[in-house]
Amino acid sequence: MTQHQAWREITSETAFTKYGRSVEKVAFELPDGSKNDFYLKCERPAAAVLALTPDRQVILARQFRPGPRRILHELPGGFVEPATDPAATAAAELLEETGYQGTVQPSPKSGTTPTPTSSATCSPPPTASRSPNPGPSTPSSSTRS
Repeated sequence: MTQHQAWREITSETAFTKYGRSVEKVAFELPDGSKNDFYLKCERPAAAVLALTPDRQVILARQFRPGPRRILHELPGGFVEPATDPAATAAAELLEETGYQGTVQPSPKSGTTPTPTSSATCSPPPTASRSPNPGPSTPSSSTRS
């Protein structure tokens, strides 16, 4: 087996920061002596919740995303503020994005996922507390288990 030689980091600087995300420009000297810049996306810690209705339908949030330029169905979630429990963040995001609330249980840590995921079983929200996000945040019948 061939042993790889280490790359040496020369410089690192923040190229851009906005909305809890940043892009870092890192310059490396490669083993052959050449130098290259690499751009790394960095994000704050985030949490998401896989929420189910009592009849086991998945609750998804509908949110506009600028990259694909459309509204997507996604797990409710958001950035975890410093000194805040990820499960508490997941519960708050579930309520804010869908109007649903439930008992949130943190998933066991796998060590490979940067975003902690929680699960919850929820009851339907009162009509008056529904989220102002575009479109309904109703359970998805196409994601039934």
